Amino acid sequence: MDWETYLAWHYNHGCVLVGVNTGATGEELPKRLEASAFGEEAIAAYRKFLTGRPLVDKMVSVDNPQLRIQAKMKRVRAGIERWHRSGKDPSAVGKLMEGAQPLANDGKLDELEKLVDQALEMLGETEKAP
Repeated sequence: MDWETYLAWHYNHGCVLVGVNTGATGEELPKRLEASAFGEEAIAAYRKFLTGRPLVDKMVSVDNPQLRIQAKMKRVRAGIERWHRSGKDPSAVGKLMEGAQPLANDGKLDELEKLVDQALEMLGETEKAP
């Protein structure tokens, strides 16, 4: 999602203050958050809002990789919970999913999605979500 849409979602719908989080643990994530929050795209969106020009509330693409992966991750979590309730051991899936965060941090979305798809397959969740 771009910064203008992020701010528009808030300010166009009644928000009066938006907190932009740049604090995080580790070394890489705080740098990425700060670079994003103070990058050219963000500054242009802040400037547009502060000069009274309307922010454009863009539609999020259904084919947005981040949203698609998030939806699949929810299915993985639900599958793991189902396995727990039924007495199955989901530790192999958990072990596989340990590789997800480093891929996400590095922006390797294609590899991340393949890993999540593999976890879904292990859980027997191979059909597409509605």
